[in-house]
Amino acid sequence: MKKTNLAALLALALGSTPVFAYDYSYTQEQRSTNGFESLYAGAGMGIAGGDAGEKCGDLVDCLTWKSFVGYRTGKHMALEAGFHSLLDARDDSGVNDDLSLTGLSMSVLGITPAQELQFLDPVMQYLDFIPNAQNMELFGKLGMSAWKSKVNGDVAVSGTDFILGAGAQVKLGENLGARSEVEYLGGDADSLNYGASLTYSTF
Repeated sequence: MKKTNLAALLALALGSTPVFAYDYSYTQEQRSTNGFESLYAGAGMGIAGGDAGEKCGDLVDCLTWKSFVGYRTGKHMALEAGFHSLLDARDDSGVNDDLSLTGLSMSVLGITPAQELQFLDPVMQYLDFIPNAQNMELFGKLGMSAWKSKVNGDVAVSGTDFILGAGAQVKLGENLGARSEVEYLGGDADSLNYGASLTYSTF
């Protein structure tokens, strides 16, 4: 009788093992889906236009830079925060004023894979030289930016205005990507940025 009960218990334990293994695998998958797999960050440089472009003296002064972090909420949308340096014209001779324009922004991005836009098919065939060009995405950006303009280190003008943007991005590898975009900072800033960035994503 005891041997029969022992055999029954062993059979029950062995029969239950696949169920526990399945539950464990599911738990591990759930733990990995915690939001961090949708993050990205990037940094890049560009050329200033608009009011900022008119105030910079030479090409070096017209160079801009930015850094940003974002969260991809889904296939077609992302939330993004960024720091922008649109002007840093410094005069070492002391004859002219040192000018700078910087800002912090928060934006919503609308994203569409280029493959979903059939009218772009004739264009895409000429982009084969770009790695993973078939996975290129187009995006538009709308947000707000808190900016300030300094003259000789002192804040001269500041404000909060809308920021618009549009561009394209593509994955170069598993995590590395590239982005090209045009951004417009409205209001009194009235400045453009033509930039390119490298990105790192967790997806």
